[in-house]
Amino acid sequence: MNQSSILQMSQIQENTFKRAIVLLDSMKCVYAIMDPLGNKHGTLNVNETKKIKRLPKHPHGQRSAYIRKYLTSMLVGDVIQIPFDKFGGPDIQTSVGSVANRIWGKGSVTSTMVQVNKVVEVLRII
Repeated sequence: MNQSSILQMSQIQENTFKRAIVLLDSMKCVYAIMDPLGNKHGTLNVNETKKIKRLPKHPHGQRSAYIRKYLTSMLVGDVIQIPFDKFGGPDIQTSVGSVANRIWGKGSVTSTMVQVNKVVEVLRII
């Protein structure tokens, strides 16, 4: 047990913490406790999980700006083709729905990928 961390707690916290440790030890428990100051106590080896931050493929907003320039001039019934460019088909198709939703509302377009031509075809419905 790390004595320096207990000394920094209030008297009631220190007493309660010590009692909990004695109780767990007397029951031969394997445990891991982190005190309010962030110190670990006990015999259980626990690895902290680190959140893996995924790096974006492209700068924020670049894909939606690319798509927006194609969508803004669409009227109901229009069909356009958006080239995959550097983004790839699935990313373009997903973003088409998102951008169109922000411009005209949910369900305003339908789209399909045409792998042969490397484009996403978009039909404005509403």
